[in-house]
Parts: sequence; C-alpha cells; structure tokens
Amino acid sequence: MIARYLACLLMLVVLSVKAYGQIGDTPGIPDTNQTVRPDTAFENDMGYDRSDTSEDYVEPPAPTSFVSRSGVYGGPTVEFNTLDPTKLDPDLSGDMVIYGGQGFISINGWVLGGAAFGATLYDISPKYDEFAFSYGGFMTGYGFYIVKPLSLQMDLLIGGGGIKMVKNRPDLSLTTGKTIQELYRDEGFMVLRPGISLGYAPLPFFDFRVGANYIYPVGGERVSDLKNLAFGLQLMIGFGG
Repeated sequence: MIARYLACLLMLVVLSVKAYGQIGDTPGIPDTNQTVRPDTAFENDMGYDRSDTSEDYVEPPAPTSFVSRSGVYGGPTVEFNTLDPTKLDPDLSGDMVIYGGQGFISINGWVLGGAAFGATLYDISPKYDEFAFSYGGFMTGYGFYIVKPLSLQMDLLIGGGGIKMVKNRPDLSLTTGKTIQELYRDEGFMVLRPGISLGYAPLPFFDFRVGANYIYPVGGERVSDLKNLAFGLQLMIGFGG
C-alpha cells in the first residue's frame, strides 16, 4: 500500500517538472531582462535615422517693415506755409519762409526732443520796419520703418511763440526828418503743432525727410489769424537704426 502511494507521488512530481519546462519554452513571452529604448525602437520601425538632423538651425531673417526706430538725430529744417501776410495787415506783404531746427532721441520708436522755428519775410513791404514770428517747444511722438530705409514719424510740438510787427509811419514824420515807427502788434501765445513726416535714410547717419505740420496757436488776443498749414524739408544727421 505504501509502495503504491510513493509511486503515484513520484509520477506526479515528474509530470509537474515536465509541465514547468514547457511553460518556460512558450513563444511570445518577451524577455524582460533586455533593455530597449522606446524612441530608438520607434525610429527603427519607421525607418527614421536621427543622424539626418545634423544640419545647423538657421534663424529666419529679422523683419524690415513696421519696425520701431531708435537713435539720436538733429538737424535744420525749412518750411513754407499758408500764412498770408496781408491777412495780418493789408499793408504787410512779402514771401514768408520758416527756418528752424530740431533734435530728438528715439527709444523703441518713442520720440523725445525739442524744436524751434522762426519766420523770415522776403521782399517785405517798405511800410514795415520789422516783422518777427517764431515758436518752439517740447516735441514728442512715435516713428517706425515702413520698409527700410523708408520711415514714418508722427509728432506733436507743445510750446510757445510770439509775433511782433513794427510799421513805418512816414505820415507822422517829425520836422527832424526821422520816421516815426508804430508797434502795430506784439503778442505771445502757446502753440500746438501736430505733424507727420516721411523719411529716407540712404546712410545710417543721414535721414532726409519731408513733412507737413499744422500750427495751432492758443491764447492771446487775436491769434486765430496765425493758424496755418506748413510743408517742410528736414535734413537729420545722427546715428541709430
């Protein structure tokens, strides 16, 4: 009886060992001891070779349009305006030209500076001894490149000015022969002058501009007749970009 029990037990052990060996040889079970890089395996499956990306990265070119300006500029200006001298006084005549200058610093497009202008009346009427019209002040604005080297600038001048008109009065001459002079007008005012200009810079330190401005005096007794539109040329020298 005991011998039969031992024989059955031995047969059961042999069958268990044989079954375990068949499980170890079963196909389709991956070997967990092997290390595989997921990205490498994917590349190999897709036929992609990482070595093909050895070319240097090339940055796209910087934009050349609608870029803010920066730099320091200054220079003379000459302007012609729509101010009619005869509207100031029927006895006044001549050709008016306004000369001036401006200087400013531009930081990321924002303009900070100043400007001053004065009028010269050519072929002035002999009935007048002196005519002076000038203004100036603080200037601010914004400028940018439309397409290099063309630029656009919008600015505003805030300041003050004055006008002085002295007439000759030969009809009131003294017996000594000296001509009496009459102070016809002497007036100060505040001024606002919005403007816009288009520039061309053939060289980094040279900027040739054409502009239009509207002179709007404020205050004074009768400054409404001084409102005028001016067109001018500007020769700016400096450095920036």
